[in-house]
Amino acid sequence: MMKFLMNTEPARHIRFIIPVLLVLALFGCSSLSLEDCPEGGVLGVDKPRIRSWQVRMLLADEAAAAGRFADYAAMSAYAYAEPADQDCGNDPKLQPEEKHRLEKWLNDAGWERVVGAEYAPSCEDDVGLFYHVWKRETAEKTEVIIAFRGTWGFNDWWYGNSYWIRRFFTDKHQYTAARVYTEKVMQYMHDKNVTGKVLELSSTGHSLGGGLAQAVFYDQANTLSFKQAYAFAPSSATAYTSRRDKSPFAACNSNGEYPEPRIYRIYESNEILANLRIFHKLAFPPEPWINEVRFNYANRTNPVAQHSMARFALTLMEKKTKAAEKMDVKTEAPKKMAVQSWYAAPDKECTAKFQASQRAACNAKQR
Repeated sequence: MMKFLMNTEPARHIRFIIPVLLVLALFGCSSLSLEDCPEGGVLGVDKPRIRSWQVRMLLADEAAAAGRFADYAAMSAYAYAEPADQDCGNDPKLQPEEKHRLEKWLNDAGWERVVGAEYAPSCEDDVGLFYHVWKRETAEKTEVIIAFRGTWGFNDWWYGNSYWIRRFFTDKHQYTAARVYTEKVMQYMHDKNVTGKVLELSSTGHSLGGGLAQAVFYDQANTLSFKQAYAFAPSSATAYTSRRDKSPFAACNSNGEYPEPRIYRIYESNEILANLRIFHKLAFPPEPWINEVRFNYANRTNPVAQHSMARFALTLMEKKTKAAEKMDVKTEAPKKMAVQSWYAAPDKECTAKFQASQRAACNAKQR
């Protein structure tokens, strides 16, 4: 009887599948072999945490972490805003009051739109891509952020989320378009930089937009002025293997006391793409130029609802605002930032391990 069962068609499939699953399990274990600090006290604990290529730990100062990413989250959410005088034909993802709050937040933080560098049509281009450009001037430098919109309509699915397949047959997709627009934005900003200030460019986006933000970073990773990418609940498609410049690039943007990676992936626990990215993590080991930061604000079991960028951005903004209201900015804030980074752990030992991991990333050999 047993011999008969093992010779049936389903059994033959099972005999093929089991070895494949074993290989994936073994490979997955090696890919996810990170050091938890404290040991056994991170996985399964639904609190804000950060993961480098070697260490995973809880974050001590949730508000500081929220503040680190609030501006980029606001830009990524605002990318879904419709023009005031135009109906783009899709269900709105931003309510007027939300749009106003995001815009005011960014303006109050010193950011302003660079409309002249926004070459895509006011709703989207022929492949569905849309983005904004923001800049902020300081005495020493000009910060420029390219914020890509995520999935909104049919063209985003056809020309963006189907990149996995389309890239084998055509260059007509959003990842190619994003590279072209980024080159134009960079040229525009360099041409307008009459003061000779240092230009620092970064990219951001949500969902599909987060994938595009990483793709343009990879394409410009060796450009002196391109600093970082901030990807919120991003797609797993990053076009890393399709980057035009295959030479090694720096994994961090500083080698000081608190170095940071070139790419941040920021998301909420249980959001829908976080579950899909698990399969990507099983296939590929952690990269030294990527950190993941996980928050847990929604307190909902609906993974689609937890994927909302507007709600995520507004919550990060609120956390930063409440922390600032409780703190005497003239005395406590400078003192606090002088002794720890926003990514400090609840205990000093874990913070030291994480810092060592970040410094090791700065010296790691890139592919």
